[in-house]
Amino acid sequence: MKNTRHPLTALALALAMVAPAAMHAANATSTPAAYISSVHAEQASELLKDVRALAARVSDSTGTLTVSSSANQLHWTTHLSRLNDAKDGVNEIGEKLQMLQSMRSSVHPWQQEAIDRIHASSLMAAKHTDSALRYLNDNKRWLVAPSYRDDVSAIQAHAETVRNTANDFLSYANTKDKLGALQERLVFE
Repeated sequence: MKNTRHPLTALALALAMVAPAAMHAANATSTPAAYISSVHAEQASELLKDVRALAARVSDSTGTLTVSSSANQLHWTTHLSRLNDAKDGVNEIGEKLQMLQSMRSSVHPWQQEAIDRIHASSLMAAKHTDSALRYLNDNKRWLVAPSYRDDVSAIQAHAETVRNTANDFLSYANTKDKLGALQERLVFE
């Protein structure tokens, strides 16, 4: 069976090391418009779309487990498969967040805020995924334990938070772009 501790622990440590720099940058004044790279801003938006899709996948992977764990309806191997899918999704989100963190200082303030908010929920999803996998590896036959159910529910909740946060910020950007285009059209007509 796969060792599930190392990848999630590595993700949590990598993201935790980036967090102090992100918090310092968040406390600083917002990025001046001259320093915003249009290339980085576009890349950041694409990465946020990827994060949104990955978070939806993680939520879907754990959604069935949330319902079935209260009645122990699914075989433990199904739980393991779904949790490994969730772990892979959380790790991919972590990789995207590392890329986002590396360009954080040269993107729009709304993107910086999205990165910060997604970071916290992603760390919690990783923590609960690691905990659920450790429990499952030790207790394959008793999947109705409150701690296991709580971890599975938390994974789904944090994945939904990540998805909704990314979606809301992307919707904000889309609306802002439409408003800017409308303002330009009205000024020139």
